[in-house]
Amino acid sequence: MANQKISELNSIGLLSLADTDVFTLVDTTAQETKKIEWSSLKIPPFIGCRLNIAANTTGIDITAGGITIVWDVESNDTHLFHDLSVNPDRIVIPDQFGGMFFDLGGTMAMENWAVNNDMRVFIRHFNAADVEYTNRGSHLRQGTNTGNRNTISWPHVQVNSADYFVFFADGTGDTMVDISTHCGFSCRLVAQ
Repeated sequence: MANQKISELNSIGLLSLADTDVFTLVDTTAQETKKIEWSSLKIPPFIGCRLNIAANTTGIDITAGGITIVWDVESNDTHLFHDLSVNPDRIVIPDQFGGMFFDLGGTMAMENWAVNNDMRVFIRHFNAADVEYTNRGSHLRQGTNTGNRNTISWPHVQVNSADYFVFFADGTGDTMVDISTHCGFSCRLVAQ
């Protein structure tokens, strides 16, 4: 059994079987042990995507049913989670990651408000049939003539193949706000 666990760690890239010397992996059920050198344990590579906006967008009305942010910059996209031409507002889970867990996060940055505003931002989770599973949101009351950043993190979300996530904002107050390039949206594989 210990050898099976070691093989599993090796198959996902967290262990190199070339070094087997310093610490001991013990399977208490089978009473087996295997020594593994600490230096052979690896930090897993980043798997996910990081998205941004290339230019400020001015005169946006978030009070008329809200907006979904369209992402036009991929600072990192390891496995085609995002497509710049087809549904650029989405992070889509590729088939090989169904059943796994991801951390998601986003920052909404709005500027140039003329009146008091209430802003809500959400990460919304949909299945492949466009049915919303759930969402995670944050609310902020903002004064006039100031910028605002509202950040959300949503840890350990279990996903299915072709599930997708969007970053959504709505609010009350000013109908003409600017969306800044300081916005960002990301997902990162954390557990298989």
